[in-house]
Amino acid sequence: MLGLNAQKTLLGIYNVNGKEKLVCACKYFTVGGSLLYDFCSIKNTIIDSEHNGSGTDLWDILETIDKQQFVDYDESENFEMTM
Repeated sequence: MLGLNAQKTLLGIYNVNGKEKLVCACKYFTVGGSLLYDFCSIKNTIIDSEHNGSGTDLWDILETIDKQQFVDYDESENFEMTM
């Protein structure tokens, strides 16, 4: 809608044991051997969370960003979205 490249998705309804569930299929969009990790998994590698990585405490999130090993901290700190 905005003219920006984004992940391609399909929405659908999946029937499970007579119950309908809304589902989303997402096209794999990484290139050049890059991998995409969900933040919950990254957070679980950094701190022992009672929410199994899904907690939203700001200090836990900032600590995760600071200590993660996937992206150089200085790069992530200075990242700017370009359009």
